[in-house]
Amino acid sequence: MEHPSLDGFFLDVLIHPGPDKSTSVYRKPAHTNLYTKYSSSTTNSAKNGVIRSLTRRAYNLCSPQHLETELQTVRHVCLLNGFPPQRITTIMDEARRRYLTPPRPQQTTRQAPDFSLYVSLPYHPSLSKPLKKILGQHDIKVTHSSSTTLRDLLTKTKTIPPPHPNAYDDALDRVKSAPARHSLTIGHRIDWNNFNILKSLPKRSHLPPKFAECDNKKKQMIRNAANS
Repeated sequence: MEHPSLDGFFLDVLIHPGPDKSTSVYRKPAHTNLYTKYSSSTTNSAKNGVIRSLTRRAYNLCSPQHLETELQTVRHVCLLNGFPPQRITTIMDEARRRYLTPPRPQQTTRQAPDFSLYVSLPYHPSLSKPLKKILGQHDIKVTHSSSTTLRDLLTKTKTIPPPHPNAYDDALDRVKSAPARHSLTIGHRIDWNNFNILKSLPKRSHLPPKFAECDNKKKQMIRNAANS
């Protein structure tokens, strides 16, 4: 239940108390205002997308009385992440024009280029753009992927849990295959590169009578144990 004296929030929306129920952008207390740095080695479209997405969110979520404050916050956050003031102003003005006067859908007969080959290459600040242009002239579509960093090579995101003292017994209890139980108990390992299948049966009913009788006894023992 929402307390009437406190602000309410839902996802990115902060609902202010009062008769008008005005809204603004909600940020968690632990929010650090860290986004893609302008000095990072990524495409210009990704950098512009940071400013554009924050500005669009302000126009979509904020009431008029909170809009200017949120736009100032967006500008301040972008400056903290190293964006040039002129670029911030240009992208924010563009987002404002698109919000106030959305472009009309235009019917065009121009077809998208049909590329015969697609390649994914690591992004490089000075080589990616000319290389994309050259390959595009030969009907090759280039997409950029993040390159492997030294941190990715040296760190592991998953930790290996310590072995459970009864992990061997638990695994043995869950094994239903006779060869697998033999491998766990005796230590014999199957040479998968050098083995032959002697006979393959399509159904269990095709087992020889001796094996079928043992199989039926096993099933009956399982039923008796379950009933008891």
